[in-house]
Amino acid sequence: MQQRKLDQLGRVCIPSKFFNELNLSKKEKMEITIEYGEICIKRFNAKAIKKREYIEIVRILDQLNRITLPAEYLDILGIKRGNVISLTMEEETIKIC
Repeated sequence: MQQRKLDQLGRVCIPSKFFNELNLSKKEKMEITIEYGEICIKRFNAKAIKKREYIEIVRILDQLNRITLPAEYLDILGIKRGNVISLTMEEETIKIC
């Protein structure tokens, strides 16, 4: 588990350990969902787009390995900007709880 501060714009920096283990790159497209009360971040697979029933929100990692979390998701889960949040990794998914 890693802890990071959510900035005032709703951005969180992906820990370098997770970034490296997932073999992510700068400007990587990531899909953000809410699953079982947690925000889940996964690499977006554009090649499989026609095989999927739905797609959630897709955001791009910035040059500092940050991703902007959807304001609606933060509000739904009661996560305040400026708070310290916990990040875990399960298989190829980063979870925020």
